[in-house]
Amino acid sequence: MRILIFSMEFADPIFSGNGVLARTYATELVKQHHTVDVITSYPVSAWVDKAEVKTGWMSNDIASTDAATPPFRKKNDQQKPLYIALPVPEKKWRKLDWNGPHDYYAQGCLEYFQPSSQEKNAASTKDEVSKSSHLSVFECVFNKARSVFYREEEDEPCTKHDNKTIDSIFIVDWHGFVEFEKIKSQWTGTNSKDFGTNQQQQPKIIFLNFRVFANSILLPETKSEEFMFYKKMETAAMESSHATVCLAETDKKMLLSMVSSSCDATSHPVFILPPALQPNLISRCSATWKSLPMSLNNFDAVKKDVDDPRKGTFLLCSCVRLDPTKNALKFVEIVEELVKRNNNNQKSNNGHFSLVKSKKYPQACVIPFLCGAAANVEYANLVRNRLRQACSIANGDIDDNNKVNCIIREDFVTSDELVRYFQSSILNVHPCEYDAFGMTVSESAACGVLSITHGERRYDSKNYDASNTSVSTIFDKKNGGDKLHQPKECWDSNVGACGLFDYQKSEIILTDFRKPATEIANAMEPLLLSLLERAVECAQSNGQTSSLPDLDEWHQQARMTALSHTPETATVKLIQMVNNL
Repeated sequence: MRILIFSMEFADPIFSGNGVLARTYATELVKQHHTVDVITSYPVSAWVDKAEVKTGWMSNDIASTDAATPPFRKKNDQQKPLYIALPVPEKKWRKLDWNGPHDYYAQGCLEYFQPSSQEKNAASTKDEVSKSSHLSVFECVFNKARSVFYREEEDEPCTKHDNKTIDSIFIVDWHGFVEFEKIKSQWTGTNSKDFGTNQQQQPKIIFLNFRVFANSILLPETKSEEFMFYKKMETAAMESSHATVCLAETDKKMLLSMVSSSCDATSHPVFILPPALQPNLISRCSATWKSLPMSLNNFDAVKKDVDDPRKGTFLLCSCVRLDPTKNALKFVEIVEELVKRNNNNQKSNNGHFSLVKSKKYPQACVIPFLCGAAANVEYANLVRNRLRQACSIANGDIDDNNKVNCIIREDFVTSDELVRYFQSSILNVHPCEYDAFGMTVSESAACGVLSITHGERRYDSKNYDASNTSVSTIFDKKNGGDKLHQPKECWDSNVGACGLFDYQKSEIILTDFRKPATEIANAMEPLLLSLLERAVECAQSNGQTSSLPDLDEWHQQARMTALSHTPETATVKLIQMVNNL
């Protein structure tokens, strides 16, 4: 199958899970012997109207842009997805909302793929015989993309098929749809589905909705200009596509409600396909995982006595894009509350900084770890500075015992690094009140680490106290935590990843992140302490977990659930969806 992908984020520097997922699909499709071209964008610091268009290919977790003459491969070498990256202003980069670079992305594509007069006349002709001798609009675009990658003649109009029929077009989010419409309108003179060829030759158009932007959870003012803009774009994208693919049931419901009055949109199916883990993350987790994370190894930033695992430092991590929609500040507020409780007396815990204090293992420590791209620079600086301030005792970020108080990664974290961080963590905090999926929830589970994320309690009886901020896990029931899991209690979550894991079996932990940080910390503190002590015990036993059967069971189940959803299985399902249309 020949596939053309429109994805605003694909080339480096990548900044969100949407771009990571686009890369994962493109790479795996090529492995399955499909031909894939990607039309994307990249940031330019000193913006000029005629900035250079770059080309490159995706390989080994990196999609690097090269100059106009990279070392192109031969036509038969189809091991990596190829892409054209159109320039956009750097000040607009790292934004997926309407303040991002979508206009520049679409305009650049409009200019780059502008047809010649002969091609435009042929595409818009009313003569059906003449039409049939020419390729469809996206076959022309596809061929022009291939001519760039393979240095074919670009000046010849598209007048023969030459076995280059494009089979499917994948549009990633509404940004890709804007570009899609720009190209289509200039070749056909209309925004209809008429591509200048008969129905059998038309490519299947798939709208890959990696996040619903017309989202009443994130934008409660549903009559606002921004909300209506997203609704218009996403509705039009569904109407222009043969099918829509989203990540979770919550998103499917929102998309269908948006277009409930549109016969065209609702006549096309909406599929749910949870995102897969990155291949190299799967292989690394499978090769190195132990039932509980060991204390940090080979991190120069953290000092510990490797001969005594009780002196190990473990992480409370949060890996989300630093943007208000991800609620990253809530993680910092919880850390601030835990710091107040556990670090007023520096003589406790042998003087070590720690978010919780263990009497059983006084030298064991938990410190916060934060990583995430700065989608909103002002907000990101606020989050990072408050975390540093909360953890700044003694000598800045390092205490008197030369132990690090917090780790903040501002640069891009590779999947190998992410695995190492997760395997040194005891809990992953995912504070988003809504997330289309929440990839790090699945990634942490693959590393044997539980995640705590947003959920709302529902009750079938008046006997329960809904104001109680407890955590939905049987783990605390054994360790003196809040009252949990009554027979008629259930939880709902607007974080897509929660659909993969069973909270009733403690594969994931839910709490209400709309509550004040003080209440959340009340519920988290005993859980965090229990996790720390069990992590130390596991480290002491060199990974032997026979004495911790319950703990091992739900770590193992969550891990297997995450690892079972591979890029291969996801893309096979995606292609099956396309073929069945």
